[in-house]
Amino acid sequence: MSHSSRSFTGGFNVDWDEIDSIAEESVSVASSVSSGHRKRKSSSSRRRATNSVGSPLDVLEIGSRSRYSNNGVNGVIITGGSRSSGSGRSSQSAKQRQKQKRQSSTRRGIQNAKRIGIMGGILLMAIMSIHFCGLFLSNAVHYEPSSTFAGIGADRVARRFLSRSTKKYQSRQWPVSVRGEENDFELVAHPINVDVSLSVPRFFLSKDDGSMETLGKTTLTKSLAHLIGRTTIDGSRDFSVRTIYVGIVSLNDWHCRHSVQSIFGRAKYPERIRVGVVDQLNPNENDQSCDLPLESCSKRPSQAHCQYRSQIDVYEMESDLAVGPTFARNVVERLYRGEYYVLQINSHTTFTTQWDVEIIEQLEGTGNEMAVLTTYLDEAEENLDIKSGISQKEARKVICNAAYEGSGHDRYLRHPYSEQPDLLPGIEGMPQLQPYYASQFVFARGHFILTVPHDPDVPLVQTEDEEISMALRAFSHGYDFYTPQRHVCFDSSSRVSTEEQNESSKKKLNSKTPESSLQRLYGLLGMSQPGVSQTSDMFGIGSKRSLNQFYAAFGIHPQERITERKLCNYVSTGRMHQQFYEHLRTDGMGLDYEQINFRFHELQNNHEGR
Repeated sequence: MSHSSRSFTGGFNVDWDEIDSIAEESVSVASSVSSGHRKRKSSSSRRRATNSVGSPLDVLEIGSRSRYSNNGVNGVIITGGSRSSGSGRSSQSAKQRQKQKRQSSTRRGIQNAKRIGIMGGILLMAIMSIHFCGLFLSNAVHYEPSSTFAGIGADRVARRFLSRSTKKYQSRQWPVSVRGEENDFELVAHPINVDVSLSVPRFFLSKDDGSMETLGKTTLTKSLAHLIGRTTIDGSRDFSVRTIYVGIVSLNDWHCRHSVQSIFGRAKYPERIRVGVVDQLNPNENDQSCDLPLESCSKRPSQAHCQYRSQIDVYEMESDLAVGPTFARNVVERLYRGEYYVLQINSHTTFTTQWDVEIIEQLEGTGNEMAVLTTYLDEAEENLDIKSGISQKEARKVICNAAYEGSGHDRYLRHPYSEQPDLLPGIEGMPQLQPYYASQFVFARGHFILTVPHDPDVPLVQTEDEEISMALRAFSHGYDFYTPQRHVCFDSSSRVSTEEQNESSKKKLNSKTPESSLQRLYGLLGMSQPGVSQTSDMFGIGSKRSLNQFYAAFGIHPQERITERKLCNYVSTGRMHQQFYEHLRTDGMGLDYEQINFRFHELQNNHEGR
């Protein structure tokens, strides 16, 4: 339905026929879907998905009746020979009567055999019915909205959810867009404004009631990992057809559409890329939507927004509802539709030429299915040849320096951007292992965001806190962090702090909100004050590794809230990589920390057995 003005809260701009005139006249796009409008919370307005499978018992009953009928249960059983009415004397001779008796006996034997066969068949089918009923009931448990992975065969349930979602979206022609799913959106509560709900796409993995599901409740296996990853040509193993989902969060940033142009314009295989944007805009200002081309499509039809518009999904919401990075990133993760790789970047990013081939080669070069390439980006102006798209810099950030900041009980573990070394690679031939995670650039297999999604219920946390949370959670699920071997993109604007971005929202909100968010974020990691639960359905720690293994390996003392300060000397030189990488599991599913028996201790400058 068209409107005279753009509706921002939870909406998609879908009227592409008007793009030329919109760009030329510099007016906002006059189209949005009704499902994207701001909605007041109401129990009646929440939609629940219905189970189309039907009752397993009904299916069994129908099938059983059919089988019983086919097996002749309702058939007529023929009894003995006929008698004639007359004088009472038989008209047949004795020999004929004896022959008839033998025939009658034979018939009775056949009839008894039939009865035995039928009863045996019924018994066999009853046993089979009980068996299949058990299977159907098991499936019914898997599909119950309240079902969880725990206690009923985690790997089986994860495989069922994953297979169902994969088949659902792979049945649709590439590229898959969420624009056609508006009628199936769900309402989620705003994390602070209790009067507002947002209509958002359902997560790639979801239960029958549409609520979010993750792979984080089970240990990711190689067979599960291989179920994830769409290609533009089904069945092809060529790297060039492996799809990439690029997730972007933008807050009043005019750079965003330039970033989208760079993504497609600099890629070698732009047809395999799909972009999802959460665009937080101020409707009262002339912000340039990330959904618009830089110029009219009639003037420059080769622009990304014109040539690849079916591969771009932009979800728009009012910027006064912005509550920090984690909520917006959770929404952008909802736009993922089974792509082979995922890339998370900021809205002001410029890419190098053929970046898509380069970054896939680097990730696959690790031989690690659980590898995550992540780093802080350098500024494009000083390090990128804008015309050729060739990087002019070889050094890159190694994220290894973390410390507790604050005072008293309000001290939290962080690794500030400014304190990370900028060095040449310490090893050759592949990306280099490092302990920590940076939200500015994250590249991994598609299962990463299905296993470690961002927590939407920690509003207004700083990026530094988000990064520590993601690092520890991802580590516990078995992921390993690498700094890229070579640059594939750069920051195209000056760094803008999360505190400044959130300042307008903080003025309207309870001052206790950030502290409560920190208590939840670090409580789920077991690093907050006593009494905060460490368990969560999908946003807590995983079961593949313990956090104590992380603390011991990288010199962190959570009880004392101190860290060993010379860890970077060990990491940046490549020593960590050399000693840890040899413990990569034989199936490539991450490093085996059960075999990495080291504790970093700066005072002795060595590693002690635990």
